[in-house]
This record gives sequence, C-alpha cells and structure tokens, in this order.
Amino acid sequence: MTCPARTHRSQRARWLVLLLTLCWSAAALAVPSIPNPSAELASPDDPNQPAGWEAGAWGGITTFDHTWTATGAYDGKRALRVSVGKVGGEGDARWISELFDIAAADADGTFALSVHYRSNVEGFVVAQAVNADGSKKQWLSIGAAPVSAAWGVFAANVKLPSWAAKLRVALVISANGWVETDAWSFGEALPPPKVELPDPALDAVSPLDGNVLPNPSFELASDNDPQSPRWWRYGEWGGAGSSNGTWMVGNPTDGTAYDGGRYVRLLQAKVAAEGDAKWTSDYVPLSALGDTLRLTCHYRGAPLGLLVHAVSADGKQEKWTTVAHGPQWKDWRVISGTVTLPSFTAKVRVAARAEGQGTTDVDLCNLQQAEAMPEPEPQVIGETNLVANPSLEDADPWDPAAPLHWNAEVWGALDGTADWAYDAADGARSGRVTVSNKTAGEEGDASWRSAPIAVTAGAKVRLRDRYK
Repeated sequence: MTCPARTHRSQRARWLVLLLTLCWSAAALAVPSIPNPSAELASPDDPNQPAGWEAGAWGGITTFDHTWTATGAYDGKRALRVSVGKVGGEGDARWISELFDIAAADADGTFALSVHYRSNVEGFVVAQAVNADGSKKQWLSIGAAPVSAAWGVFAANVKLPSWAAKLRVALVISANGWVETDAWSFGEALPPPKVELPDPALDAVSPLDGNVLPNPSFELASDNDPQSPRWWRYGEWGGAGSSNGTWMVGNPTDGTAYDGGRYVRLLQAKVAAEGDAKWTSDYVPLSALGDTLRLTCHYRGAPLGLLVHAVSADGKQEKWTTVAHGPQWKDWRVISGTVTLPSFTAKVRVAARAEGQGTTDVDLCNLQQAEAMPEPEPQVIGETNLVANPSLEDADPWDPAAPLHWNAEVWGALDGTADWAYDAADGARSGRVTVSNKTAGEEGDASWRSAPIAVTAGAKVRLRDRYK
C-alpha cells in the first residue's frame, strides 16, 4: 500500500495507523502450516512423489524403502510409509517435510504438533528449527511414538527456540520395521485442562475411604508449571540421565489415553546398573493406615515397576517397597501389587518406574485398602506339586489378562514379549516368551516367574517343565 503524495499530515498519520493495523492483523491471522499435511498432492516435478515431502535415511540404515501409499490412509487416499530392513549402526529413516514458515507463535514460542500414524516398531517425532537466513539450525526431539497396529495419534506441545523462523518435521524409525504417517497438524499450543484447581495443601486421607492418590489420571495441570501434571514429579538419577518424562495429551476414544485426556510417559534410553527414571506422586498424609493396601496403575510399552514410599511423621524413618513388575506390553493393561505399611507410616507417595529400555505410558493410578493377593499355601514336600497354578490355567482375579501366581518379566538389552498363550501341553493355557533382538555381551532375559514357594530347608526337590 502507498500513501497519496499530497495529504495533510494528520491524514498521512491515519493512513500509517491503518497500514500498520492491516499488517499486524495479517500476521496475527497467519497460521503456520505443514505443506501437504495429508500427502494428497503430487509433486509438480515428479507426479509419483508427494509434494512437500522428502524421503531420506542416514547412518547404519542400509536397507530401507519409502512409499507414497494409495490405499489404507487415515485421511484421504494417501499416506507416507517408510520401512527398514537392515540396521548396521546408529541412524534412521524418515519422510521429512519441507521447511515451512513459523508465521505466528504463542507468547512463549510454544506450538502443538500432532500426526496420525500406525507402525510395528517404535518411532520418534522430531523437528528441525532454522533461523531466517538459514545460518542456525537445531534438531528437537519431540517424543516417542509407541507401536500402534491401528491408526493412532501422537500429540505434544513443542517449545521452539526464540530465533526459529522455519521448521520441518518427521517421524523417524531406527529399527527393523515400518511406520505410516498421515494428517500432520501444527498450530496453536494445547492449553492445560480448564479446571478449578483445589487447594495445594493435601489434607490427611484414609485408604479406607477409597483412592488416596491426588490427580490419579494426571488430568490437572500444575499451578507452578502448566506443562506438568499437578502433584506428580518426574525424576531420574544415576545411569538413567539420558531418559525423560513427558505429560502427554490423549483420548480414550482412540486409545491414546486410558482415562481422560492426559497421561504421563517415561522414555528410558538405556538400562543402567545404578539409577532409574520414574514419575512420583507428592506425599499424601494418612489419617488411618487401614489394612494391606493395593496400588494399581494402567500402562503400556516397556516394562514398568510400581513402588510405595512410606515415611514417618518426623521424616527419620522411611521404607521403599516394590509392589509390582509389569512386562513389556503393547496395549493398555493394569499392573497391581500390595503393600503392608510399616507402623511408623504417617505419609506415603507412590512411583511408576521404567524397568526397561524404550517408552512406557502410565495412566489412572489407585492406592487404597484391599485384601492381599492370594498367596500359594505352603505344601508338604513329597509327591505334591509345590507350584501354584502349575499349568497357568487360572486367571488373576485382579487382572484377568494374566495368570494367577505368575509374573512375566522382560528386561535388559533385548526386545522381547511375554504372552499368556492359548497353546498348551496341558489344559488350554501356557506362558510364552519371545526374544526378537538381543545385544551381544549385554545382560537381559525374558521369562515367566512363579510366585514364591514355601519349602523346608535342606529338602530335595525335583523341577520338571514341558516346553517347546
């Protein structure tokens, strides 16, 4: 827009104000956009390739394939698929978007990024921020996308560097398998849940009255940090220093969350001999101890452990108790265990701890009075079978998807699963373990372990098992 050559000064001032207002309004209304977000458009240079997307791989990814699929998409007719057939070292394969302008940001430079995907291997959502003249670049690790056989969604807030002017995004994979992506979105940051926050001081509660854990489904935002869940803290120590914890956005309808719209995620890059990564609740003062308490959480992904920390009123006595271990598991399932609190207990907190390499999601935890899990009755050693539920036929009453008196464990430097299978030598059920990738020279195993068995010291016993 140009101003008339001969105008009164006040007229020119009004034109200038109008011009600045129009420019400001246009900038404020501009929305950053990922080019061709659903991969529907063909490249004008090559009609067999999607516009706005570039196929790539680097490092030890020596066998790979990029496909612009024409069937089975989440949105429209097209999606982007990348598959990896051989990994010889560090590296990844991806479809990555072209650079797009960041035209408008929240005051703190935070945006929401989401993508629909399905996969048979864990992937990672990444972004590259670039300044206006291209002289400065920075890769941002947004978060892990767990295995999802059906179309799922990854969504997270992304805080960008203050100098960022352009961005490109990708979902990368670094292991044998495939991932398909569709319907990318980038825009206004996801707000914390709009709820009335209770008083920050936790009143004493009794486990006799129900769940004593505050914010058990991680729905409430912290008043000190709106990007973190209220009354929960992520922490790591020792060799787990390369891990991280994220407050995630999800939806029970599509399975991204188990309950409500939020859950927490643990990403453990490596398993260390000393150290851990965990989400821990704030301390809860107890007005009564009740009987044996049961702690349950819902989780999916890499192995998870549940712990209870009991502390005396003066803080001089404390006790950590590991109450449950959960194996690697693809879909949401419950993990549960019991604890009898020491007599000195005045307050407790609980923790969900990563116990294997990879990503673990946690939602809807509960701590309250419960009857103790049935334990095997001590038996006289002789011809009697000492193993409880020896053919793994009976289901756990607290978790019908698992066998009673048996616990599946997958840990260490391997990719493995433990399944309660319908393929048996006796009865209908059996325990199956599968190891798909084991790092040479590193520790780790996959197993089904029985509940503790009461025996007499010095007695001789025979162990027999049927397997294939």
